[in-house]
Amino acid sequence: MFVPSMYHSHDPAITIRVIRDNPMAIVVGGAGGDLYAIHAPVILEDPDHVETRADLVGASFIGHMNCTNDHYAFLGAGGSALLVFQGPQAYISPSYHGASPAAPTWNFITVHVRGHVEMIDRRKPAIEVVTATVRELERRDGVGHDRVPVVLRPNRAWCRCFPASRRIRAGHVQAQPRATSGDTPGHLPLAGRAPTMHAPTAVGRHAGSQRRGYRCVPVR
Repeated sequence: MFVPSMYHSHDPAITIRVIRDNPMAIVVGGAGGDLYAIHAPVILEDPDHVETRADLVGASFIGHMNCTNDHYAFLGAGGSALLVFQGPQAYISPSYHGASPAAPTWNFITVHVRGHVEMIDRRKPAIEVVTATVRELERRDGVGHDRVPVVLRPNRAWCRCFPASRRIRAGHVQAQPRATSGDTPGHLPLAGRAPTMHAPTAVGRHAGSQRRGYRCVPVR
């Protein structure tokens, strides 16, 4: 969808939150004229010390992939990649506008990160990447990384499956939000003749965002 400039976020806090709340990214790349896409867990390498700029230029992202995956070859060759972090999204019926005529639209927020892929070939960094990912997700959704009853130890089978991790050096990120949505009343900017509407709580059930506690906020 075309996203007018008025709906692009320039707030680093929003960009970082979308990334951290939606770590199952789509990794897109190409090789030999073909285009590849895969879902993979990707996190900020140092989320507490990210440069406070909305485009995140210079920020590092890390992730890992099983070498039996078909996409391993093109990522292993390095080059550029696009990361897509998809946040809450929902179809907006014209009936929500409370005015006629009104057009249907779609509310969504997503972050696009473009950058260069670097391989980490040594076994220890690969373990550290997996451990860092587990800690980040357990801190958010689990029992806490200090209480996880799982020990990640390198062994022969593990090394065959996970010979390398990836560090993605970000070159540019484009946040394309329409709105964040959830079960808290607020304002959502909508296309059409009605610029705003109040308390569209039904939108949150489609976006799966009630668990995350997203609020409906105005976008300037």
